[in-house]
Amino acid sequence: MLPSSNNEDSDTRLTWQEKLGYGLGDFGSNLVWGMCITFLLYFYTDVFGISAAAAGTLLLIARVFDAVLDPIMGLITERFTTRWGKFRHYLLFGTPVMALLLVLTFSTPDLGPEGKLVYAYVTYILLGVLYTVVNLPYGALAPTMTQEAGDRNALSVYRSFGAKAGDGLVVGLATPTLVLILGAGAATRGYQLTAVIYAVLCWAALWFTFATCRERHVAQMTGGLSLRQLLHVLRWNSPFLLLFASFLFFVSAVFTRGTATVYYMTYNAGQPGLLGPLLAAGTVASMLGILMSQGFAGRLGKRDTFIFGLGLWAVCGVGMFLTPYSAVMMLFLWYVGGYVGMGFSFGLFWSLIADTVEYGEWQTGIRAEGGIYSIASFLLKLCSAVAGIVPAVVLDLTGYLPNVAQSDRALAGINWIMTLFPAVFGLLAIAPLLFYRLDEVQFTKIVYELRQRQSPARR
Repeated sequence: MLPSSNNEDSDTRLTWQEKLGYGLGDFGSNLVWGMCITFLLYFYTDVFGISAAAAGTLLLIARVFDAVLDPIMGLITERFTTRWGKFRHYLLFGTPVMALLLVLTFSTPDLGPEGKLVYAYVTYILLGVLYTVVNLPYGALAPTMTQEAGDRNALSVYRSFGAKAGDGLVVGLATPTLVLILGAGAATRGYQLTAVIYAVLCWAALWFTFATCRERHVAQMTGGLSLRQLLHVLRWNSPFLLLFASFLFFVSAVFTRGTATVYYMTYNAGQPGLLGPLLAAGTVASMLGILMSQGFAGRLGKRDTFIFGLGLWAVCGVGMFLTPYSAVMMLFLWYVGGYVGMGFSFGLFWSLIADTVEYGEWQTGIRAEGGIYSIASFLLKLCSAVAGIVPAVVLDLTGYLPNVAQSDRALAGINWIMTLFPAVFGLLAIAPLLFYRLDEVQFTKIVYELRQRQSPARR
């Protein structure tokens, strides 16, 4: 059955409080996500005492399980509504549990080798489940808040800024210092107390999102959205499928480098004290790219701006690979340049995904924000699994040993996953975009036609 849409206040522009509130949602989410992507593998191998192979397998299994859960969660969000709407109540009730599980994941109970592994599996899998329960509905909020192109791009910018502030400026810059200060020499206690701080901040940020954001364009499906209907929407949504293929490589590139950075700065560059500044510099660079992406998108279009960012990322990755470890300043420059390129692409990521919601509705008559975002979230989790297992496998194959000077072979392996692998992934991400045709002109026409279809129902 075709959905009906609640389009009250359809022409209302978003307030700055709503934009800020939406951006803070991904700030809170990325305090959790950033800790897991950047530090969890290192925490497991060098702090908790789990082997690289076992930790990599754990990350793969947990993240694949989490990814499979996303489409299920997407269908759930399409079936149930409350007085707060389709999505906001998940932020209200799920965030406290997610915050608690972040602390448990970065805790180190006194257990034997098998007990440690079981504990890690249980806590990390549960953390992934709650992250899905909270972050997937959060992402699906954007298309329900506005159909105005400028506001939708603004939400993408605020979200991207919030994400980079969370996983870059806070997690990247503050974590090494907080672990050192709070732990007083004991990394186990340092990581746990750092997780407590991030859990409280995450809780506050996502509750602020709940309080400030409103759902204005909400599709109500009689009986809910079925898996068959979701697959039908995806089948006729070629822009989403092309973005899916591109993001598969793009996000794998970003996550793989994110996982490798702590190893690279500790062992290859021999400058663990510069890890925080490097991550912070990359975050600021990506924010600069995000800001510039809006101007470039206005001239070149979203797709071509995205491609430009991917190309810059790849070039800088190759440059970093060719730079000696001792040339720290040049390594910084290549790293920063790459993250400027990443910002160009990342700044448009969710705006492009949001546009495919209307395209799918235009093609099939079914508006499925939760379903679309569940598949996008599935992609992110799948890529995070790749980002976890690829570095772990390479470390294991090249003879990496924690907390000791590394062999030339191990250093080369770390260098590959920091530079060449992300560069190649970036280039592969460009290919599907060459066939992407949903530009700003077509999107405007689609929104107009959808409103014309709905107008008789309002009379």
